[in-house]
Amino acid sequence: MYVAVNSVYDLLVIAAPVIITGRILYGEACLRKLKWDEEVPSDIKRSWDRWLKGMENYPCLTVPRSVVNRNVTRIVLHGFSDASKLAISVAIYALAYHAAVPVHQNLLDAKSRIAPRDLSTSRLELIAAHTLSRLMNHVKEVLQGQPVEEYHCWVNSITVLYWIKGLGTWTQFVQNRRKAIQEKGYLEWHHVPTGDNPSDQGSRGAEHRKLGELWFKGPIWLSNPDKWPQQPEVLMTCEVEKECLMPKPEKQLLAKEEEKNLIVDQLLHEYASYVKFLRVTAFVRRFIDNCKKKEKRKGPLQTEEFQVAEKFWITQAEASQAVKSDVNLKKCEDGILRCVGQVPGYHPVFLPRDCKLASLMLQEVHKQMLHGEVSTTMCRIREKFWIPKLRTLTKKVIRNCNVCKRYWKKAVSTSCTTTAVLPAFRAELSTPFIVTGVDFAGPVYYNVRKSTTAKAYIALFICASTQCFSKSVSFGVKIKKRILCF
Repeated sequence: MYVAVNSVYDLLVIAAPVIITGRILYGEACLRKLKWDEEVPSDIKRSWDRWLKGMENYPCLTVPRSVVNRNVTRIVLHGFSDASKLAISVAIYALAYHAAVPVHQNLLDAKSRIAPRDLSTSRLELIAAHTLSRLMNHVKEVLQGQPVEEYHCWVNSITVLYWIKGLGTWTQFVQNRRKAIQEKGYLEWHHVPTGDNPSDQGSRGAEHRKLGELWFKGPIWLSNPDKWPQQPEVLMTCEVEKECLMPKPEKQLLAKEEEKNLIVDQLLHEYASYVKFLRVTAFVRRFIDNCKKKEKRKGPLQTEEFQVAEKFWITQAEASQAVKSDVNLKKCEDGILRCVGQVPGYHPVFLPRDCKLASLMLQEVHKQMLHGEVSTTMCRIREKFWIPKLRTLTKKVIRNCNVCKRYWKKAVSTSCTTTAVLPAFRAELSTPFIVTGVDFAGPVYYNVRKSTTAKAYIALFICASTQCFSKSVSFGVKIKKRILCF
C-alpha cells in the first residue's frame, strides 16, 4: 500500500482527490496496528482494490500545460480550502485576463493531507485555511514578475471567518494560526457554499472519472464578481465560544496584614555567624531580664542562656512560615514542633527550609565538621534537626563556603601550553643597553623662579637582555631633549 500510494508522480498535486483516497485507506490500515505479514481487513481491502482498479483504468491525467498566454494583462488568484474528519485539501486557481482573448481559468496548484485525529471540525477548517495561506504565499513568491493583482481566499466555515476577522482572546491553538494568517495582509477572505467549493472533493476523496470542471476549472462565477456568492453576516457561533478565553474576574482577596517584627527580620539577616547570632540574642535577653528583676546576672554567658536563645529563634522560624510537610509533626510543651516517627527516642526539631536560621545552622555545623562533605554535614545536623530537602540546601551552603572554594580550584594544566623561544638578544652575551626600552612618566613640575614653574619628565631606560634600568630627567618631550637625557 505504501509503495502504491507514493508511486504516483504528481508534483503539483493536480490529482489530489484521487491520491488522498489511497492515503486515507493506508492510514486506516496503520491505525489498526496490523503486523507486516497480517492480512488486511476485508472492508479496507475492498476499497483498496476498487481504488487500484480505478488507477489502472485511468493511469494518466491530462491538464493544460500553459495556464496563461504571453499577452496576459493581469492575473487574479483564487484559493479554496475545506476539511473533513478524513482529510484537508486546498486548491488555487488562476484567472488570466488577456486583451482580445476570453478569460483563462485553470487549476494552478493544490495540496492535500490526512486530517489530524481528535480535532473538532472547526479546528480542522482553521488548519485548512492556514494551509491555504501558506500555499498562496508560496505561489506569490514563485510568480514574482507576473502581473498578479488580487489574491482571494474562500472558506465554507463562518467560524473560521470570525476567527480571522474578529478580535478577542483565543486559545493557543487558534491564536497561533490566526496570527500566521493575518500576517499575510494581502489576502482577501470570503465565504463560499459547500456545493461550490472544489476543495470539498479533495477533503473527502473522489474517483478519477468523477473529477469534472469544478475541480479543474473552479466555480463558473469566478470571472464575474457580480455573480459571487452573497456573503453572510459573520457572527459568533457556538464553536467560537468554545475557543474563546474569557477574562478571569479579578478576585479581591481580603487578607489580614501580618505584623512583622522589623527588628527580628533585621537580626536574622544581619549576622553571618550562628554562634555570634546566639550570643547577641542571649545578651539582649539578659539585659531585658536584668531590667525586670532586682537580682542582676553578670559574668560570661551560661549554657542555659544559649539554649533559651536558640529555642526563641526556632519558634520564630516555625511561626514565620506556613508549615507544610509530609512528616508527622507534634508541638511539644515548649512550643517547638518536632518530628514524630517510627524510631523510638528520635524526635528532631522541625525547621522550614527557606528560613535564614537553617542556613546559619548549616554553616556552623560545616565549620565544626572541619569543612566536611555533604553527607558528613547532613549526618551532624540530623542528630538534632529535621530540615526538608536538606541535601539541596547543604550543597548550596558548601558551594558558597570560601574555605572550600580554595581546594576546589584546579591548577591550570600546562600540558597543552608551549614555551616560546627567547629572542637572540635575550639568550646571547652582549653589552648592556644594546637593546633598550624607553618609557616616560610625568609630567613633574619644578620651580624655575619664585613665581614660575616648568614641566619635566622622568625617563626610564631598561636593558632588554640584563633587565637593568636607568632613570634620568628630561626637560621636554622633543627628540633633542630626549637624546640629551640618555
